[in-house]
Amino acid sequence: MTHKPDINLQVEVSHFENEQLVSQPDNHVVITSNNAALLHEIIFPPNTTHVQVKTTGTGTLYTQVSWSYHVNKPRSKKDFEIRVIKRWKGFRNPG
Repeated sequence: MTHKPDINLQVEVSHFENEQLVSQPDNHVVITSNNAALLHEIIFPPNTTHVQVKTTGTGTLYTQVSWSYHVNKPRSKKDFEIRVIKRWKGFRNPG
């Protein structure tokens, strides 16, 4: 990766909740040659439906958005069942 000394980017990140843009940006970052190699991470609320990134200035911005979710779906039947049966041999039953 080449590094140019004239990097000057203003980055504004916003998110949508339930299809509506949140009124204020979540984060405003100024990227210069001093902090261009740093990772800037923003975590959005669980009900985020869209992410908006606006940039102005000079330079190149690499953006990655990762999205994950978990759906807790009740199962209609058990996948498997374990039954333990104790059998004792001998004269004494410890239980």
